[in-house]
Amino acid sequence: MQNYYYRQRYCTSIINGKDHSTVMRHGPTATACITATADEKDAHLIASDAQGSLMQSQTVKKSNAVAFDTYGNGPLNDLSLVAFKGERYDVVGCQYPLGMGYRFYIPALRRFNSPDSESPFNRGNINSYAFVSGDPVNFSDPSGHYRGRLIKPSLITKGPFKQFGSTEPVHPNLKSVAVATNPDGMTVIRGHGDMNTGRIGDYRPKELLETLNINNVKISEGPIHLISCEAGRLSNSYAAPSKPVGQILAKLTNRPVTTYKNEVNSSKIFDDADQLAEIQVTANRVKEAKPITFYPSRFQAILSYLRKSKT
Repeated sequence: MQNYYYRQRYCTSIINGKDHSTVMRHGPTATACITATADEKDAHLIASDAQGSLMQSQTVKKSNAVAFDTYGNGPLNDLSLVAFKGERYDVVGCQYPLGMGYRFYIPALRRFNSPDSESPFNRGNINSYAFVSGDPVNFSDPSGHYRGRLIKPSLITKGPFKQFGSTEPVHPNLKSVAVATNPDGMTVIRGHGDMNTGRIGDYRPKELLETLNINNVKISEGPIHLISCEAGRLSNSYAAPSKPVGQILAKLTNRPVTTYKNEVNSSKIFDDADQLAEIQVTANRVKEAKPITFYPSRFQAILSYLRKSKT
């Protein structure tokens, strides 16, 4: 009989008689796995992508690369503690026990094997068998009930950057807004945030998108990382929109937007030509900044509620 042990929502250990496996993590990201049987012990170093999915495991003897399709199908071995989106994979049933075993997601069928207790009138949405509302690229479902945030923003963004707006006083070649795209497909927008005016640098969200369009700057198909102070907080000013700037940007772009409720600190690095080359969010201050992710669907739900309440 196998016994499973979890820390928060992650499976950290499996014990089956004298055999056991343990995963070590840095936050939600798996870094190593130790397996032990009656005959031998082995340590695997783990490389994961931005979604937490296993990409490669390395031991002293061999290296094993893994690639998943959009819905989580992929060749897996005994490293079942870390698989698609960092979840445990049940090799026997070819499925993922999400929510610490609450429901099983079957990647071959692209859906769950049982209905959600929170469907159709609660957070589970209308389709009680659907996986992340049919959008596994941008979302995950760690609880087995409803889709949650998937992609954790990279704290380091390297150029090339496109810059717009007025010149910042701290550097002659730094403007109020900088835009770049990370290799993982996430668009990064950096600009001073002011929740009382509803601006990102010199622009309101709609004005910024119009400026990008005029200058032929395309936002990627992936989510957006908005490095802007208080862009995730409601304004108390009559002069600004009542919704958070990040929420408005999510609605306008139809993409998830991760931003911050409090002040977020970042450093800027310039190249030999004195042009902006890198932006790095201060890692040990991220928790204090209170990151939050807004989704287009959440924005639509609020609008629908407000419209119904007026009728």
